[in-house]
Amino acid sequence: TEVGFIVPLAFKGIPNDMVMTGVPVEDVDVRVVGPKFLINNLLPSQIIAEVDLRASKEGVNGFRILPRDINAPMGIKVTRVLPASVEVRMDRLVEVELPVRVRLEGKPVEGWRVAGVSAVPRTVTASVVKKNLDGIIDLVKWVDKNNFISNVAFSALLNSILPAGTENWFRRD
Repeated sequence: TEVGFIVPLAFKGIPNDMVMTGVPVEDVDVRVVGPKFLINNLLPSQIIAEVDLRASKEGVNGFRILPRDINAPMGIKVTRVLPASVEVRMDRLVEVELPVRVRLEGKPVEGWRVAGVSAVPRTVTASVVKKNLDGIIDLVKWVDKNNFISNVAFSALLNSILPAGTENWFRRD
């Protein structure tokens, strides 16, 4: 008996200094054959479709997805996978040390004043996509003095992060 399953496509073996910047497809169509009693009890979660990215280079990489690359329970044979290949864009990660700046906005609640502002640590190390490096200037710590709410974000509007140890001091008048 032959049946088809739509299963998630996973990626393994991503080099430590690389990141996928384009996910080609999320699912693949896997056709399998086997004894009816096995097929009738087979669940999509028992079929694992993975692409090994260990050999990937910076840029667009093509990978074939062969039936032998699909893990299925014993007694089940994978006959076909669609798509049979995917292109994955890989970009190099670089570590950068960014200064942390504190920017105050608004006025403190009545009866309070800003006694001092400090960022600890003064710098943070971040892994960023090499091609985006020019857009990253620093890490800015915004402080809304009206509500004493802090928000951290890259000034280049990349992913928000909260560096451990970032502090601001306020004193009551």
